[in-house]
Amino acid sequence: MPSADYSYFEIVMQLHATMGKLTEAVDGLKETQKEHSEKLDRLSHQVYAAIVVLTLLGGVLWYFASSINSLVTQLISNSAQQQQQQQQPAQHSPPAAPKK
Repeated sequence: MPSADYSYFEIVMQLHATMGKLTEAVDGLKETQKEHSEKLDRLSHQVYAAIVVLTLLGGVLWYFASSINSLVTQLISNSAQQQQQQQQPAQHSPPAAPKK
């Protein structure tokens, strides 16, 4: 039965070829997964760095906004006090007693 042996050999060779293609596909998927993992790691580092930079920038802006707010509040307070002093009538000292 040489034809049966040839058929069996042919099936084994086809299985072997299919397994080779499958192995190649799995290796390709592994490589793609590795590249995606590296991209995600890089992206997570970039997001973390962006959060740190935004936090620091927010802190600096908060400090300057607080300083500007204090300055503006002080200027408004001083201006209001000056206006109140100008609106109050000047208090006169009592007239001097006539000399004898």
